Amino acid sequence: TACHQNFWALGRIIISEIKVTWNSLQNSTNAFAFVRNAMAAPYSWLFRPRFIVYACYVVDVYVWAGSLNVILWSASGILALKTLTGFLTIRNKL
Repeated sequence: TACHQNFWALGRIIISEIKVTWNSLQNSTNAFAFVRNAMAAPYSWLFRPRFIVYACYVVDVYVWAGSLNVILWSASGILALKTLTGFLTIRNKL
């Protein structure tokens, strides 16, 4: 039906926006890691969610539709925290 088509189209838009957010946070976290490493201020902990996200693609398609949404938001939250702490450490070092 038209309602189902609109619902799935909206879902695809939301997922694509979350992917862009996740990629941006991943890139900024990596950039801050490079800067902190050059400043001899290594990260206290490291989180690499990409393998979890890649595995969740399969789960989202075959087992639980919508699980990718939950994983991407969770990973984005953790990466946002790492980006913030990385920025604060760099700012304090300068």
